[in-house]
Amino acid sequence: MASENNEDLKWKSWQDWVTLVAGVLLAISPAWAAYGNGAGKTWAIIGGIVMACVALWSLATVGSKASEWTQIVIDIIIFILPWCVGAASVAGGWWMWILAVIALIMAIWSMQAHKE
Repeated sequence: MASENNEDLKWKSWQDWVTLVAGVLLAISPAWAAYGNGAGKTWAIIGGIVMACVALWSLATVGSKASEWTQIVIDIIIFILPWCVGAASVAGGWWMWILAVIALIMAIWSMQAHKE
């Protein structure tokens, strides 16, 4: 894979596709998961949209360290959010934690896979 041009790899990073799906799932998770109050639901939707947008950025710019580091920061924030918005004791908190960890692992994996 190292011999392939980054241009050839655009939209082909499976790790970023997994992150995109995780972001979409987080954004729509208030439809089936309890988040306690309105703030939890709102932040789940916002966090999911941001996670998905950064995943799209990573897909479009394979090998971009900035997009992967941004994804890592976003994932850490999403992981911390349930405690900040009162969703830590409900199912929505688990959705945020699990999807943030999945996206974090994928961002780190993608960085390692596209090292130059």
